[in-house]
Amino acid sequence: MIEAKLASSLRNRGYEPSGQPPLQVGVLGERLIYSNSRLFAVKDRIARFGPWLVLQELISRRLGISGWNRRLVRSIDEIVDRNLH
Repeated sequence: MIEAKLASSLRNRGYEPSGQPPLQVGVLGERLIYSNSRLFAVKDRIARFGPWLVLQELISRRLGISGWNRRLVRSIDEIVDRNLH
């Protein structure tokens, strides 16, 4: 799908085509791919940070409650940092 979107740019930069026939993805296919991507991203966030923290962060961001959101993002960042070590 990337090659289909970027074929002319890749060709202009000297990249050879893959040899595969061009992939045609319709509007419905693009929406399905986007929806699946969003769904798996949310599932991953819930698995990493827990449903309560993910829900609070989403609500605070959507409502524009910046102080609350900053605290929640700090909590998320701490979890990420703990898992890096």
